[in-house]
Amino acid sequence: MSKFSVDNQPAKRGRPVGAKSKRLSSFRANGNKLLDSLMERSNNGDDEAAKMVLSFMPKPKAEQEKVNFEIKGDSLITKAECIVDSIATGVISADVGCQLISSISAMARIIELTEIIERLDMLENTTVNVQNTLADRLTGGSRR
Repeated sequence: MSKFSVDNQPAKRGRPVGAKSKRLSSFRANGNKLLDSLMERSNNGDDEAAKMVLSFMPKPKAEQEKVNFEIKGDSLITKAECIVDSIATGVISADVGCQLISSISAMARIIELTEIIERLDMLENTTVNVQNTLADRLTGGSRR
């Protein structure tokens, strides 16, 4: 038995680059007929045909259950406590409650970052004002 090496290669090395698959072109040409035939067979009780038809169908997207309940409280902490109480009493499921609390946590981060940006802007403005005041005092008020 010979081994393949760089010099010892078969003459034909598979499908040429850019060549179309015969199966794909056949399916494109006859795909509707094939699906119609499978649908007819599955309607007549053929389980294998039904499985094949279902394999062509798009899978339904998983969605969380829709919840409708009142979240009481003005602060994020009281809202989170309300969600935990709703989980404990069975009003909402634990996974939905975790998602809601994660949303509240994201809101807290957004509020925190907004406050930090506002404080930074205020500090920068104060620093500029102090620098201008110092420059005015040093130059005797002739600056502007």
